[in-house]
Amino acid sequence: MVLAQQFEVATDFGSLLRANTPASRMMTAYTRRGPGQQYLKAVLSEPLHQVAIIESMDLEINPSRVQELIVPAAIFTNIPSQVFESLKHLNPELASADPETISENPQILAIIEPRVNKLIEIATHFLDIIIASIHEVPFGIRWICKQIECLTRVIS
Repeated sequence: MVLAQQFEVATDFGSLLRANTPASRMMTAYTRRGPGQQYLKAVLSEPLHQVAIIESMDLEINPSRVQELIVPAAIFTNIPSQVFESLKHLNPELASADPETISENPQILAIIEPRVNKLIEIATHFLDIIIASIHEVPFGIRWICKQIECLTRVIS
């Protein structure tokens, strides 16, 4: 009933499970209990470790943040020549540009594109692992997911 009521009053479905809502709190409670925690550790600890040990991985895709982080780094660090060449041609007005202008800059887009592809690759890997272990998901978590699925079908 709590989930159904939350879905009825929700105006932004994108943040329904990311914000501090009853649905996200229920999921957190179930995953912190013994079976949920054991499942998460057993299934996700290795892939999380694989991602965490890659020190040089930068997956920032917010164009404004990429512009802020990349341009100063180019000045103070030894970066690959191809990256430096693309940064050299950045429009100087980008420093004070609005987010839309920054997000349309070809050099910023060229930096973001491989990061988006890497994020998709990582997310796909995690989803494949979770789907392969579906039979191990504790009942409480499966039940909440089923309720969320049914409620999203009703609304959409």
